[in-house]
Amino acid sequence: MRDTIVAASNRYYNQGLAQAQVRNLSGAVISLKTSLRINKRNIKARNLLGLVYYEMGEAVEALVQWTISKNYKKEKNLADVFLKKVQSNQNKLEAYNQAIRKYNICLEYIIDENFDVALIQLKKIANGYPKFIKAQLLLALLYVKNEEYSKALKLVKKVLEIDRGNTLAAQYKAEIDDYFAYQKELKGIKKKSKEAKEDKPLNGHDVIIPRGSYKEPSNGAMNVINILLGVIIGAALVWFLIIPAKTKGMNSNENEIVKEYSEKMSLLNADIVTLTNEVEKLETEKADLLEIKEESYVNLDLYGKILNSVAAYNRNDYVSAAKELIDIDVTTIELESARNVYNYVWGKALVPAANELYDTGVKQYNQANYEEAAKSFELARKLNDARYESAYYLGVTYVALGRMNDAKPLFEFVVAKAPNTAMGRDAAKYLK
Repeated sequence: MRDTIVAASNRYYNQGLAQAQVRNLSGAVISLKTSLRINKRNIKARNLLGLVYYEMGEAVEALVQWTISKNYKKEKNLADVFLKKVQSNQNKLEAYNQAIRKYNICLEYIIDENFDVALIQLKKIANGYPKFIKAQLLLALLYVKNEEYSKALKLVKKVLEIDRGNTLAAQYKAEIDDYFAYQKELKGIKKKSKEAKEDKPLNGHDVIIPRGSYKEPSNGAMNVINILLGVIIGAALVWFLIIPAKTKGMNSNENEIVKEYSEKMSLLNADIVTLTNEVEKLETEKADLLEIKEESYVNLDLYGKILNSVAAYNRNDYVSAAKELIDIDVTTIELESARNVYNYVWGKALVPAANELYDTGVKQYNQANYEEAAKSFELARKLNDARYESAYYLGVTYVALGRMNDAKPLFEFVVAKAPNTAMGRDAAKYLK
């Protein structure tokens, strides 16, 4: 049974390898994920999946796959080489993270219909990271919305050069090609219609009337006839010219509405595909980590907190990121790659989180919300105990709560740290 499972997994791995070699990256991802669903310990499939993700501009997903691979096989594993290569250049890794954060912010701009700002940001991301496929396709969609079809087509072709099997890019290309074909056909019809009008041959019923100088004498009856003819001609003009033009305008408005809803549906479909992929990926990773926990007793909660901290850091939520990491003992992190992630996020989130908690605590204190203020200042002190301002405010908050014994050491710290400041002098008064 085991041999059958391994053989089936390897077949999908070979299929994914063949697809990756011809740059059908989306197809390769599907095949390799299938291979891993059959056999999670297929190291070659997992490492290749990481490489494919990396080539598609998905650096975080690549790191996840290589980290799991390294845990399954610690020695003589190419994942170790890939991890060291990526993590050795922290500036490049941080740049990737910034690009992902900016991309997520652009999605929020689009949801809020702030299309111009999203377009500017996506241009920068697309220029800086030409292999970031999601950003390229989202930018192409905005170009289509602005009716800049040539620019959109150029981006879509670039994506298909990177990933020939990208179905979303292929769908966009087909829609844009259809638009250009329709425009070309419409142009041809107008040209033929114009030529037909100019070159219409005379037939036996056409009469050429030479221009003469003779005029019929006018009288009252002819005036009435001329007025009636004028009314008839006017009615004809209204029927044949004005009404069709008005109808065309109404049709044009309807087409614009249909087009707008089509674009919104395309955005929603893209979001649905993205969210579906994310859910599938998270379910796979959860299963992998559960198996790791069962077989090698890895602390799943610990690594879950590290992954949560990365997610919070990527959305600029430094407080949540710090809260995930604050109680972790770094010596208990067995995986070197996980330790590197912990150290990186902790170093980046620590000071901003402490400052944000301090500002929040001050607002809560000024609103006489002393219980919540105490929690904010306590956490701020835990993150950055060298800042005397947090100690001072926590002390006066404790005083407001009737906890003078807890406040006393904080005031002593403020007096020792900043005796010549206003807070230092106030703290000294509390100690008398």
